[in-house]
Amino acid sequence: MLICNRCNTPIRDGARFCDACGDPVTAGDLVRNRAVAGSESVLLVCPQCEHEALQTIPSHGVGQLTCPACATAFHTTVVRVRSKRSTGQKKLNARTFSVRVESLNGQEQLIDFVRPSYGDFELRSKDLAAFTSVNGRLSIVQNLSVGQYMNLKLATGGCAGALLLWLGAAGAAGAFLF
Repeated sequence: MLICNRCNTPIRDGARFCDACGDPVTAGDLVRNRAVAGSESVLLVCPQCEHEALQTIPSHGVGQLTCPACATAFHTTVVRVRSKRSTGQKKLNARTFSVRVESLNGQEQLIDFVRPSYGDFELRSKDLAAFTSVNGRLSIVQNLSVGQYMNLKLATGGCAGALLLWLGAAGAAGAFLF
């Protein structure tokens, strides 16, 4: 079943665009990629082996999970994107991201991190996203609505140590340790 991830209108079979708002049909329109009441299964990428597998996320959107392929334990938080800003630094081959999100229980937060690559990543308003960490270090940012992810590891295989700052609704800064 498909439901538009922009206006929540059911999409008829075979349609390429939502009849109500004109938004293109994407993986985000699949009901199985939506986090709603109760636990929900979403397709997540392992931060170690990059194997994609359906994982069950509780209704609040935070889960301690294990990869079925390599048995790596990781922590994932699923959120709804409100806005994203990114700034690239060519000389440093890095990009800084600021992503305003809403947790599945309705709290707004700001996530800041640095990616060791100049390339940008698509995160649009209302997209469902997953932030995955291993041992408190952000490793994978995944746009569940379009089925894409970015790995925050260096090309040489070492961990980039992506800086991540989580600002809660009160605006107090703290480490975002999943």
